[in-house]
Parts: sequence; structure tokens; C-alpha cells
Amino acid sequence: MYGVEPLFNLTSEQASRVVGGQACEWSEGVNKHDFEAYALTKAAAVAERLWSPATTTDVTSAKARLAEHVCRLNMRNVPAEAIEPNFCLSDL
Repeated sequence: MYGVEPLFNLTSEQASRVVGGQACEWSEGVNKHDFEAYALTKAAAVAERLWSPATTTDVTSAKARLAEHVCRLNMRNVPAEAIEPNFCLSDL
């Protein structure tokens, strides 16, 4: 999800008019019991790509930011899935 440039086929004028985006989730292995866990984590990656400069593409540095965001969601009882094995510090 992070590796895709959302404005890849637009002119700079067209890109300047984009005011939002969406992340879609589909899978034969996702159901109503785990949809949020999958979708929220992937949507966070899409959101960062949408709202960051096109030059922000480093997946390694993104993992740390997204892992921290998932921890914040989990501490607020939002069931986001971890993007890598880690633990959440209680002071985030």
C-alpha cells in the first residue's frame, strides 16, 4: 500500500486540485470480525502517501511512523493490526 504513488498519472495542475482520496479493502480472507484490523492499518499507509510529498517514499522510515500510529489506535481501543512484530509503549 505504501509503495504506490497516488498521483502518478496526473499533471501538476491536476494534482494540485486533489482534495482527498480513499483506500479500498477487499480479500477473500477478511470478514466482519477482522475487517477493521486490516483496513485501518492499510488506510493509514495510504493516508500518509496521499498527504506527504511525492518524495516521501522510504518504506523503512514509514514502518516506524505507522507502527507508532497503530499503537496510538490500539491504546484508544481501535482494533488496528500491527504492521510488524513490536510492542506499544504506554507513553505514546
